[in-house]
Amino acid sequence: MRIDSTGRVGIGQTDMNSYEGHLYTKASVTNLRHIIHNTSGSGLRWELNSASSGSFYIGNPSLNALTITSAGAVTMAGTLGVTGALTGTTATFTTADNTDTLSLISTDADANSGPNLRLYRNSANPADSDLFGQIDFEGRNDNSQDFVATQIKVAAGDVSDGSEDAQIEFDVMTAGTLREYLRLASGSNPAVIINQDGQDINFQVQSDGNANMLFVDGGNDRVGIGTASPSYVLHTKSSDSINTWLQSTHATDCKLQFSSATTDDYSRISDIAGLLKYEADMLLLRVVLGMNG
Repeated sequence: MRIDSTGRVGIGQTDMNSYEGHLYTKASVTNLRHIIHNTSGSGLRWELNSASSGSFYIGNPSLNALTITSAGAVTMAGTLGVTGALTGTTATFTTADNTDTLSLISTDADANSGPNLRLYRNSANPADSDLFGQIDFEGRNDNSQDFVATQIKVAAGDVSDGSEDAQIEFDVMTAGTLREYLRLASGSNPAVIINQDGQDINFQVQSDGNANMLFVDGGNDRVGIGTASPSYVLHTKSSDSINTWLQSTHATDCKLQFSSATTDDYSRISDIAGLLKYEADMLLLRVVLGMNG
């Protein structure tokens, strides 16, 4: 060991003029370590290890609080506190428990939003239909294979300045295939689209007292109101004595008209000031029923 006139310490090295550090160790051994070890209490230590792993450790011998390998991988046993910006290309957070793996916490007391999560597609050549971001909820099947259970993705429709459009899609794994269940799309015809792929997927709206207030049978192309088993294109079912009420805000009458897709001929039932009128266009038949029959 040598201490030169500037206070630099060399271990196994006599010439310290070429080194900026105040402590330099040089040795031809297979396991060279710098250790500062507090033997009292929990035995905290700082260790620089140039053995086969070439790792840097901070922690006790059984559980290292911080490990940096020679490849640059960082492992922490505790909490990382960052006051500035934390940047990088990728990051993986792993836990063997059911705790929150990632928490974004804002202690701001004003009325503005916070905390904020930003998914930013910073493309040098943006184009229509670019995907802006995607969130996958993944797990494993019983054959030890990974699969995406649910997927949320956002895409641009039009990226032209001043007329930007976008859409968000919600996909769910169904019978081994990822299917789109819901899409919110802007554009020339903004729409909320259910079952964009046209699969056998039912649409159900429940109310406080009816589980099938509105039911769209995706496999049989039928709509049920009050029933989950519609027998026709439109099937209404209710325990009330009045099942269906057609009410018009027209000044004089309310009409229900029937016609075929292959002809313009029709039959019509109308209510005019309390009078029920039946009209059949082909037969030129008009029947009017009033209070006296």
